[in-house]
Amino acid sequence: MLGSIARPAPEIHDAKLVTAFETSFKASDRTYGARRVWRDVLEEGLACGLHRIERLMRSNALRARPRRRGKPKDDGERSVIADNILNRDFQAERPNQKWLADFTYIWAVSQHMV
Repeated sequence: MLGSIARPAPEIHDAKLVTAFETSFKASDRTYGARRVWRDVLEEGLACGLHRIERLMRSNALRARPRRRGKPKDDGERSVIADNILNRDFQAERPNQKWLADFTYIWAVSQHMV
């Protein structure tokens, strides 16, 4: 036909796109979403639309990991520090006489543990 553009079959083109965006996705340590992956695919010279990349990423179960939240902001104000009345003497003569606490914050991948 005159005026028609020779295009590869959609399945073949989808397979090329999947290999291209999987490479981009894994190179980003699984943090790139469809928009960034789409830009990488376009830079490689493959023509496609953003919605096509979104659809293919969904069908291949590729989801970007959410961004990690930063540490709580420090405004510089400190609460009143209690007097050191124990003076490292942790031995108690009877139960419930001396109480201690230690708050250590540990960042985990999925949640913030105290």
